Amino acid sequence: MQSKDKILTNKQGDEPILSAPPKDWSVYLTTNAIASDGFMDGVEDLPIDEKDSLEASS
Repeated sequence: MQSKDKILTNKQGDEPILSAPPKDWSVYLTTNAIASDGFMDGVEDLPIDEKDSLEASS
């Protein structure tokens, strides 16, 4: 059986926090919420993927 229930996951220290998502996101979207300073700590940048030019060759 598939469930359509959703949860939000967060972490406070080493403890996972699970919560129900809000029914209305408008308050969150209007508060200019930003990620914490350490949000991307430990995440490596991937190399740029080189693509062939899409220009037509003569």
